[in-house]
Order: sequence, then C-alpha cells, then structure tokens
Amino acid sequence: MKILALETATEACSIALQVGDEVIVDHRIAPRQHTELLLPMIKELLSKASLQAQDLDGIAFGRGPGAFTGVRIACGIAQGLALGAGVPLLSVSTLQTLAQGAYRQHGAEKIITAIDARMNEVYYAAFEITEKRLAQALIFERVCAPENIESPESNGSWCGVGTGFASYAQALNCELGQYLTKVIDDALPNAIDILPMARDLLAQGKVTALEDAVPVYLRDNIAKKSTKRVF
Repeated sequence: MKILALETATEACSIALQVGDEVIVDHRIAPRQHTELLLPMIKELLSKASLQAQDLDGIAFGRGPGAFTGVRIACGIAQGLALGAGVPLLSVSTLQTLAQGAYRQHGAEKIITAIDARMNEVYYAAFEITEKRLAQALIFERVCAPENIESPESNGSWCGVGTGFASYAQALNCELGQYLTKVIDDALPNAIDILPMARDLLAQGKVTALEDAVPVYLRDNIAKKSTKRVF
C-alpha cells in the first residue's frame, strides 16, 4: 500500500509517505511557511521513493481543525493531487492525528486533545485507542472556551496533548486536573500519525469525494456542552 499524508493545520508542516512497510517522513516546525514548503517537500519524498502521484493508492490530509490558512493548504493541495493523479482522497481529523501520535510516542490509550484556537478558545476532543490501535472519538471535536470543555466520564489514566494545555494551563487544569496523569503541552500533529487512519479508511472503502474534501474550522458551530458519545 502506498499512501501520501499531509498535515499543515498547525505550526508543523508535515508529510509522510508509506510504501509497503517503509515510511518516510518530513516534519518541520515552520510557521507561515507551509505554502512555500509543502509542494517541494512532496516532490522530494516522492522522488526518494521513485514514485509519481499516480502510483499512489491514496492521498490523505489533515482536515483540521486548526489555523484557517494551514487547514486550507493541506486540503487544497491534497485535492489537486488526487484529482490530477486519479487516486482516492482520504480526510482525517487533525485532533485524531494528535491523539494517534500520543499513542505512538507515549503509549497513551485515553487522550484529551486541546489545540490553541486563539480568541481565548481551544479546539478540543477526547479519544480512546481501539483494538485496531486507532484513536476513536469519545467526545466529538468542538471549539470552546477552556472553562467550557466537557470532562471525560472516567477518572484517571488520561493523557492531555496539544498546545492548548500550554496556552490555557490554569483553566484546563481546573477542569481536567483530576483526570490527567500526563500532559504533553508542546505536541503538534505529525503526518506519520495520519497513516494508520488512512489505511483503515482505504481498506473500508471510506474515501472522500473530491467535492466533499473541505476544511473543518469548527468556528461556524456553536460550542455547547453535550453528553453525546460515539463508540
């Protein structure tokens, strides 16, 4: 299986290419440079693997939430590449990618993600690692003030991940302190963590139609506390 993954919703400009069991990653912290960097990075990675875009089985992108411009860049480039190459497109949540990274790097199995959304708000969700070793949402992603986040239903063993925990440490600790056993407040999403979800989506035939490949900003939604869960 050959999959290219793109993630630019935060300060990280990140791409990953899987070819069989081999994965090549180019992950750079490059605020406001995504537009200039992303296409040359993709070209270089494909060249290293002696591939062209039409050789891929799928192109996956981080659909947000995150920085408005950053989310649009990954979405637009992935959409253009998929259209030109005639390969399936796969859309993956940036918060889910962040949670998957916490599992890969730290073995966390219950993860609360919070990315600084500016305007005194966070992009927030909670995930649990399934038997398939994939991050699955327990609390749906939303944007809200830190003091309005929804707490998980079970205490302990939760890992807090993302820049929201650095920017709004006091408020999030007040709301979530009793649940958290570990906090990683400098974590940024890495495209390598899109790959497990992309493989699963592709295997299930859950591809994203080109016209449905849209950024997810969440700002258009009204953030409210909810007891709704998905398992």
